[in-house]
Amino acid sequence: MTPSNPAYHKGNGCALGQNEILRRSYIALILIAIISLSVAQGAYTLDPHHWGLMLSNAKDFWGGKLPYKDIFIQYGFLTTLVQAVGFGIGKNLLSLIVLTSIFYAVGIWGVYLISVKVLASKVAPLYVITGLFLFHPLAIYPWSNYIAFPFLVLGLYALIVPNSSPLKFLLGGISFGLAVLSREGLAPAIVLLILLSFIYDLNVTGREARQDSLVLYGSMLAGLVLPLGIFFAYLYQHHLISYWVLLSIDLPKIYAQESFQYIGNGFILSAVFQAVIHGWRHGEIRWIFISIIWGLNLAVFIVSLFQIRVKNTNAILAKLSLATLLLISGSLHLAEIFRIATASSVGIVTLYALLEKYKRVAFYFFVISSLWMTLTLGQNRWTGTNYFLPSSMVINQAVLVQDPNIFQGSRWNFEVIEYYQFVQFTLAKLHTDPSCKLLYQKNETRDSFFAVLTPFSQLQISPYENGQTVNQLRPDLDFESEIQRAASIVILTMVPRIQFGNFKAPAGFAIYAHHAVPEEWQMPENQELLILTPQSCSGIQNVKRVIPPYLTEPKSRIS
Repeated sequence: MTPSNPAYHKGNGCALGQNEILRRSYIALILIAIISLSVAQGAYTLDPHHWGLMLSNAKDFWGGKLPYKDIFIQYGFLTTLVQAVGFGIGKNLLSLIVLTSIFYAVGIWGVYLISVKVLASKVAPLYVITGLFLFHPLAIYPWSNYIAFPFLVLGLYALIVPNSSPLKFLLGGISFGLAVLSREGLAPAIVLLILLSFIYDLNVTGREARQDSLVLYGSMLAGLVLPLGIFFAYLYQHHLISYWVLLSIDLPKIYAQESFQYIGNGFILSAVFQAVIHGWRHGEIRWIFISIIWGLNLAVFIVSLFQIRVKNTNAILAKLSLATLLLISGSLHLAEIFRIATASSVGIVTLYALLEKYKRVAFYFFVISSLWMTLTLGQNRWTGTNYFLPSSMVINQAVLVQDPNIFQGSRWNFEVIEYYQFVQFTLAKLHTDPSCKLLYQKNETRDSFFAVLTPFSQLQISPYENGQTVNQLRPDLDFESEIQRAASIVILTMVPRIQFGNFKAPAGFAIYAHHAVPEEWQMPENQELLILTPQSCSGIQNVKRVIPPYLTEPKSRIS
């Protein structure tokens, strides 16, 4: 009689069941470590520009604002939706990285599932998941790449794993569609992957199997179109298509012209090429390794093309290599490791598939893991801070944030906490001052946290200052007229501290309050924050800074 224990496997007895339990425990440990490390690192991270953007998007969507029209969504609607759910649960900044890290962990698990189907060894998939973890052990931003990652990987699983069925391809297409909705920039790579994989299969299979390929890939395209169709139906119903065009088509064109000119000048691989060259010159092992992975996958794909008519050709590795190469596109504008780790890092499976042939999997796993462990513990990302973990200095200076409430759970320097308390208190005081009658806010800084601390509507396209060209996309948000009227808008701006004494406010405005910007990473150096209001506000008295009652005199800088 077969034991009722689900861990028991017929033919191998309890030993196999114990091995399976150990494997699953090992995987669970890695996934829990990814989530825990991400949250721990996120608590000490101060990045008002990037984190503030995602927080303001999530808060606005949870608050009922319309995407694209009222929310500056640059990457994907689904990312904002997912993070809005996280914000609705936690109501703070830290809740975003909790949910983002869960998605990243699920993506790593998805790569493990692919490895199990591709690799012969039962141990090698554990090497893959360990390698991915050590290569990029946590989610360093609440960014769209991490949200799209599990959808991308599960779509790849449906595409490349044998024993295909129309239902599996349909679900894979839906997963690809959700990846695109999470990060719209993935669309070209995914469409090309499906199309080229279809062409490849047509050449590998005989005529009798081509009908099956048509059915399978037709199902995948149907699945891809389904979530996209629902999304555009939603946009149409709420009259948002024109606003989506502005942020998803017109805005990237502006960025390409103003910030990434090489993209339109025939040097589209410039960012990646420069990062790889820099990595080899300076011994940056991650870039050296990933460039080797890319080269290896390119070689595997080329060989597969020459052997396309050979029986028993490895179509799985061919399509996996193709995906690895196409997904480099995610880092063409900015070559950063986290973009690689959430896309073309799947190419590490190809590496271990080849190592299996030479019976050297365990040896190379030891070498690679040793390098990754050294990097994870030692590589600095910015002065005094590890790439993935906060330094002892950052930890020792950190204070648990209690107020503002939206930052609860974070651990920042006291001066930073006091700075944002000052901003929130001042804006709240202005909101209740009957002499001011303020309705709008104009943020002329790169600090997106101001958008979540204010009771006023931001009369601009983005939660931070994005430049004149971008602002012209929304002429209906006419902050210039409001500034000329000098009656209903508050302006947040920064000037170099040495120029503060000579600063002249726009006509009709005066400095209501000001504060030195803390000298912290991702904060502008030697700047003074100025809060400008119409001169009708009664609180203006000789450019005196408003002092919240909970701040002590020694910590205040009073004019």
